[in-house]
Amino acid sequence: MYITRVSLTDYRCFSELSIGFGPGLNVLTGRNAQGKSAILESVYLLATSKSHRTSKDQELIRFDQNVSRVVGSVMRSSRNDAVIEMAIDRSGKKLVKVDGSRKTRVSEMVGQLAAVIFSGSDIEMVKGEPELRRRFLNLEISQTSPKYVISFAGYKRALEQRNTLLRNLKNGTGEPEQLDVWDDQLSAYGSAMMKQRSEFIEGLAKTSSEIYSFLTDSVEHMRVAYKSSINMDSGASEEDISMALAKRLKARQELDLQRGTTSVGPHRDDVYLEVQGTSVRDFGSQGQQRCAAIALKLAEISVLESYIGECPVILLDEITAELDESRRRRITQLAMGKGQTILATANPGELDSGALEDAVVLEVESGSVTQVRR
Repeated sequence: MYITRVSLTDYRCFSELSIGFGPGLNVLTGRNAQGKSAILESVYLLATSKSHRTSKDQELIRFDQNVSRVVGSVMRSSRNDAVIEMAIDRSGKKLVKVDGSRKTRVSEMVGQLAAVIFSGSDIEMVKGEPELRRRFLNLEISQTSPKYVISFAGYKRALEQRNTLLRNLKNGTGEPEQLDVWDDQLSAYGSAMMKQRSEFIEGLAKTSSEIYSFLTDSVEHMRVAYKSSINMDSGASEEDISMALAKRLKARQELDLQRGTTSVGPHRDDVYLEVQGTSVRDFGSQGQQRCAAIALKLAEISVLESYIGECPVILLDEITAELDESRRRRITQLAMGKGQTILATANPGELDSGALEDAVVLEVESGSVTQVRR
C-alpha cells in the first residue's frame, strides 16, 4: 500500500498543492514552519479522518478561507486502488468521497488507507493522561475495523445521552427508568470496543516488547497491558464483557447520580506500560518514555500489516532529531524498507546516506514543494 499523490486546497499554509510520492522512501526537507508536518498530517487525515495534531478541524482550514480539501490517490495490493477525498468547512462539517462517490458517513472513508505516524508528541501518549492512550487505540483500531468505528460512534452518542440524563436527575428532572435504556446501549457498544481493544493490545504487546528490548540492547524490558474499568478476563467473549459491563453500570448508578457522570466503561480504560517492573508513566525517565512510545509505534506497523495484509504508510515527523545516533540507526532499520515511508526533516544530513540513495527528495518552502531528486 502506498499513496501516489496528495492534493491540498486551502489546507493549513497551502493554497493549492499537488505532490507525487514514490513507493519507497520520500524525504521532505526544508526549514521549520514551512509546511512539512502539515503534509504528513494530511496523509494521516485521509487514513483516519482525524488530525494527530489538533482536535479542532477548523484549524486545518487556511486563514480567511471557508473550506479545506485533501485528495489522495492510493495504490493497494490486497484491494483495488482508490481515490479518497475529504473536505472540511468552518462549521466542522466533513464531506467524504471514495472514487468520486459521496459517502453519507465519514467512517466509510476510514480504512481505505492505513498509516502510522511518528512525531515528537508521541512521548505525551506515554507520560500523559489516559485520554491520549485511548485516542491512540481509537485511531489505530478504526483503520482496521469498520465495526469498531460504528461501535465507537454509537457508544459516544449513548454516553452523551446518559450523562445528560444523570445531570438532569441530579437536578430533579428526567425519568430514572431511562437509565436502563442507555445502560443497555453502552453495554452493547462498549463490549464490542473493549473486545477489539483487548485483541489489539494483545498483538501490540509482544511485538512492542521485543522492539523495546532491541532499542535498549536487551538491557531493559517492557510490558504492555490493557487496563479495563471492569474485571475482564483475557479471552472473554463479547457477550461476557457485555454482561460484566451491564452489571458494573447497574452497581454504579447511585454513585453516577451523585457525580452526574458515567464512571465505568471504555471511556475510562487505559493502556498500562511497565519497564523493569515499574510504571513508565509514573517513574520512567524521559529516555525510557521515548523508547516506549517508539516501540509502540513500530509495533503498530506490524499489527496493522497483519490485519490488512499489506504494510501501512509510515510517516516520520522530525523524530530523528531527538535521538542519539545508535537509536536513529535502529529506527531506520526497523521502519524504513518495509513499505512506503514519508519522512520530514530539517536536517537530512542526519539520515543514513545509504537510505537516501533511492529516495524521492522534496524541498518544502513557504507553501510550495520542489522535487530535488528522484
